[in-house]
Amino acid sequence: MHPIILHIYGPFSIHSYGLAIFIGFSLFFFLTKRAALEKKLVTEDSAYSIAQHCVFAAVIMGRLVHFLSERENYTDWYDLISFWDGGFSILGAMIGVFAYAPFILRIYQVPFLRMFDTGALYVALLHVWGRIGCFCAGCCGGIATNSILGVIYTNPQSNAPLHIKIHPTQLYSALIFFSIFIILRYICPRYCTKPGQITALYLILASAERFIIDFIRNDRIPMVLFSFHQWLALAVMGMALLGFIYCSYQKQHTAIYSQ
Repeated sequence: MHPIILHIYGPFSIHSYGLAIFIGFSLFFFLTKRAALEKKLVTEDSAYSIAQHCVFAAVIMGRLVHFLSERENYTDWYDLISFWDGGFSILGAMIGVFAYAPFILRIYQVPFLRMFDTGALYVALLHVWGRIGCFCAGCCGGIATNSILGVIYTNPQSNAPLHIKIHPTQLYSALIFFSIFIILRYICPRYCTKPGQITALYLILASAERFIIDFIRNDRIPMVLFSFHQWLALAVMGMALLGFIYCSYQKQHTAIYSQ
């Protein structure tokens, strides 16, 4: 695994993690924009503006949650903006987007539940690429194991422990998120016709993934019974479950699934 693909100058390099995130976001944006335009939810120009706002919210909250969970790794304020050094919470980014997007969608007069449902069909693909990037960088790895599935990192630039076999939790997550994509895109829309249901299901499944995988991650932050991120995932899961129940009792239907 090669965390740095190309060194440019000083602290600036092309990182495999950043490249994977770029690919994942580009794929997610292309598919979501195409679906939203077909449903006439947004215009071409508003789609790009909304995406820029959501990326900003994701970066800020993703970094903030990482800071709150691993404050010991931040020695001064400069570390907060040193994104090239790594340190990002995908769960935090997810919370940031879902907290901020309703406001920006309201400004552009976009029905936010229908837009969220459209994006939720494809956002798991972004997670897949993000975890592939994590695997290349060596971050978010698992605990030591003797399993045949274990991997050994030898690159000194990697963020993973070197020369010991560990669980490739990043690949486990990537596989789970790809399964979530299949479920949300090709199965659930046939049965979930109320606005908000697909979004709630995505949040439930994504939170469940983090809760389960965190048991074997080597960077988990222990708290009472569970880790910091597991408690956060349980909170998101609980709110999403309540949201799903609420949306299920609404009378309005929407055609999410279309060929």
